[in-house]
Amino acid sequence: METDDCTLTDSEGDAFLELVAACSKQCASVREFQSLVCTFVNPLLPHRSSIAVLGSMSFDHLAIHHLIGVDCPEPFLSTIPRYSKLADRGPVVAKWLATREPVVVDPVRDRRFLSALERREIAACGHGRWAAYGQIDLPSRMASYFNFAGVHALVNDRRAKFVLQLMTPHLHAALVSVPAMGMLNPKLARLTRLELELLVMLSAGRSVAEIAAARARSPSTIRNQTEALCRKLRVSTRAEAVALLAREPS
Repeated sequence: METDDCTLTDSEGDAFLELVAACSKQCASVREFQSLVCTFVNPLLPHRSSIAVLGSMSFDHLAIHHLIGVDCPEPFLSTIPRYSKLADRGPVVAKWLATREPVVVDPVRDRRFLSALERREIAACGHGRWAAYGQIDLPSRMASYFNFAGVHALVNDRRAKFVLQLMTPHLHAALVSVPAMGMLNPKLARLTRLELELLVMLSAGRSVAEIAAARARSPSTIRNQTEALCRKLRVSTRAEAVALLAREPS
């Protein structure tokens, strides 16, 4: 039943309380988190598939550290870049970061606003209309991001945003409780914000010259900062430093 009223019916209220209770318990595995989404999210936000991400956003780059797909084809998940420029990721993530509000996208209605990467993903996965929202965890400098694809046609945009605002803090808590989803490698926790930004830019494949231009510094300064970063992380090469972003915490 379509509604644009930002309230829950009695049955939806019961479903939401069940979701909250499920999210308050630690998820023992990725499979348990996937089951939670299928069982408790769909009654509130009917959709076809979803992706849950933990990553870090530094300067103009995004690094995905952990990703869970629910009813998503594995070949599609494997094509999602783990390091990218936010500009390449597209306006959906950028809008969320700018407004900290949920975003609903119709691939037909909003096609002219989508990036080339987003259009390729929609073509590969057949998303349909999708709704996205996330939560930034400031102490750990990480963020969760949830993308629900194929949102049911009877759920209008305003309703989808309302439900996302209710659910996301609880889904965030459930996601970070999964043992395999460690929020940050302990070595990276010692980095300053600027050092983490530098590491994410290196991970995205930016050259010294590109980083220097982006940070308004000389190439020699960036090389010195990169060497200092490697020393702080106790690694010998830039490649070893970059690998820490993708390595599970020990």
